[in-house]
Amino acid sequence: MTADAPDSLTDPATLRDREAVAVREETQVVDAAEFADTTELESHVVVGVASEAGVLLQNDGHHGWTLPAFPVEAGDDWLAVARREFERLTGVSVTIDAVERLRAHEYRVPDTGDSTTVYNVVVRTTPTARIPEGPQSRVDGTEIQWFVDVPEHAPGPVAADVELFVD
Repeated sequence: MTADAPDSLTDPATLRDREAVAVREETQVVDAAEFADTTELESHVVVGVASEAGVLLQNDGHHGWTLPAFPVEAGDDWLAVARREFERLTGVSVTIDAVERLRAHEYRVPDTGDSTTVYNVVVRTTPTARIPEGPQSRVDGTEIQWFVDVPEHAPGPVAADVELFVD
């Protein structure tokens, strides 16, 4: 682990104070009905792994090709979730090298003052063993594959995250 990566992370909001972490914040004003839906959204830790084969992406059938991303519950250690879930996906453990980016999307109801924030924390990692050029997912319904470029049709935030790891 480098100086850019903390040993653990339980509150992603603290990353706002880290100079080495790129922070992207967005606030969206919603009505009370829309707000109820936003409380169901999950925060994720996003794992970036790059090698001579490219950048490893996953397709879970819902979001297209993205960096592997794993839901994080309140109070979880984000970095422990990244390590555990990446190993569950690939069979290979990783070390966390750096926290690259924090994306914070706040949903706010102006009349009530209600708000909730969904976080995505992007980490740079190094596998502890070689991941094959034809990797196999260990999670049903999820494919993994090496990419040398950002996938066509990747939405803006997803494409920006992948670009961090494309040579």
